[in-house]
Formats: sequence, structure tokens, C-alpha cells
Amino acid sequence: MASKRNLIGATVFALPFMLFSINAHAVPSYARQTGMACAACHTVYPELTAFGRSFKMNGYTLTGIKEVQSTSTPAASGLKLSGIPPMSAMLQTQFQTSKANGDEYLLPNEFSLFFAGEISPKMGSFIQMTLEQGGNFELDNTDIRYATHSGGTTIGVTVNNSPTVQDLWNSTPAWGYPFTHGADIAAPVVADALAQNVAGIGGYADWGNGIYTELTAYRETNEFDAPGGSADPVRIRGLAPYWRLAWHTTMSGGDELMIGTYGMQASTYSVAGGAAGPADKFTDTAVDTQYEHPFANSNNMVSVHA
Repeated sequence: MASKRNLIGATVFALPFMLFSINAHAVPSYARQTGMACAACHTVYPELTAFGRSFKMNGYTLTGIKEVQSTSTPAASGLKLSGIPPMSAMLQTQFQTSKANGDEYLLPNEFSLFFAGEISPKMGSFIQMTLEQGGNFELDNTDIRYATHSGGTTIGVTVNNSPTVQDLWNSTPAWGYPFTHGADIAAPVVADALAQNVAGIGGYADWGNGIYTELTAYRETNEFDAPGGSADPVRIRGLAPYWRLAWHTTMSGGDELMIGTYGMQASTYSVAGGAAGPADKFTDTAVDTQYEHPFANSNNMVSVHA
């Protein structure tokens, strides 16, 4: 009976994410881990609240569930096993109709499994594995984080495969508006082109005075389409640095304001025909801002992004 309840609960948590075709995800395993509703971390998915940003910055480790303490041997006495596996799933389907071609169904359009949650008291993960239409099962957006504290400063390390997937303000290319497949607003082309084609490791810090900084270096793992629009496959020469700087504050009434900048630099060269061509150097920078106004005595909130 308990296992049936867990299955029913997991299904109920998963339904909103199965019914809406979104390119970035709130996963039910986080809700099960924290014991909180999804709205504690999100406004409109995948926008994050201040609590959601703190949860992400601290390595996805906040937990409200019971853990199984291993006491079988002295060496294993520090091992903590979650009572609920940090697994989630998402199914995206597609239906379109036209007078000329009739109806067309795509099932599944995309199917994803997530390993998302606390790994240790200071380390957690967002790992997405996706089955695409063509039958390929690949590692999708991934962010593994370690976070600790020194005084009022939060210090962390991120290992990820998509520049900006690790960003605390989910308005950057990996997460940004309109949050669905289709035409996107203008975004730094380097970060877009490198998604899931690189591996990066970096450090970040929230200094406790409203300043957040991050520096991550990427190396390519696959050939990808050139950021400039060329159809020839390209590779990165050396490392591609990504940076993030943001100032954020909580104002009276709980309003949240962030003004920031981020950017990336990459030197790419063509590998068409098996020979390395000349390098093109791309430097992209962006400026963004975000404002959130929660309504008193209500679960409602207005958020503005630019």
C-alpha cells in the first residue's frame, strides 16, 4: 500500500511536467526531497523564486525527507541513503494537423529521465537523459554542484555540459523565454551553439553583500554547428571561458531585484573535410535584469525579465 501511495504521489507530481512541452524543467524529485510544493521554488516554470535560487546555489541539497542511516559497520556509519530515489520522468508529445497532410502524432516527441537531488550533504545534481525522436538516448542538460559556506559567503563548484544551465537566474539561453521549443529571443550565440557539446568546470561565490560571481572553463566534447551560422562542423581551440556577475537585493515587502551581466568567449575552427581550418574568435556579452514582486497574504507574484 505504501509503495502504491508513493507511485501515485510521484505520478501526481509528474503530471504538470508531462502535460506541458517545456524545454526546461521543474522536477518532482526536488519536491519529494524538500517536502515542499513546486511553487516554493518556481513562479512560472522554469523561473525561480529567491528560495529556488538559494536551493540551486547550495547544490540542490536541502532535504525534508527521512534518511536511512547505515550503522552496519563503523566505516559506513556516515553513509546516508535517501528514503526516496531522486528520479523523475518527463514525456513530451506533439500533435499537428493541416488540411493538406491530415493529422500527425509524435509519441514520444521526447522522453527524459532525471537524476535530480541530494547526493551528499554538500553535493547535488540535475542530470537529464533524453530519448529523442530519432531513437538516440543522450545526456541532456546536466549540472552537478558542490557548495559550502565560509562566514556569510557561499562558495561552490559546478560541473556542467551547457553554458548557462548553472545560472541562478533562469533567464539565460539554456532556460530563457519563451521556455518552449520554437523561436527564441536573441541570445549569445556561442552559449547556444555549445549546449550539450562541451564539458565545463567552474567556481562561483555569493559574497553575502549582494554580489554573485562565477567563472567556468569549457572544453568541447563533440563537433557542433558554427555560432556564425555556417553549416560546417566546428570544434573549440583550447578553453572557452564563461563568466557571470550579478548584483541582487531584497527590498521592502520582499521584492527581489537583480542586475547582471554574463558572457562567453570561444575560438572555433572548421573540421569540414577532416582538416582544421582557420579559427574564428567569438566574444559574446549580455546584460540582463529581473524583478519579482510577491503579493502580501497571497501565493501570487509578478516577475519581469529583460
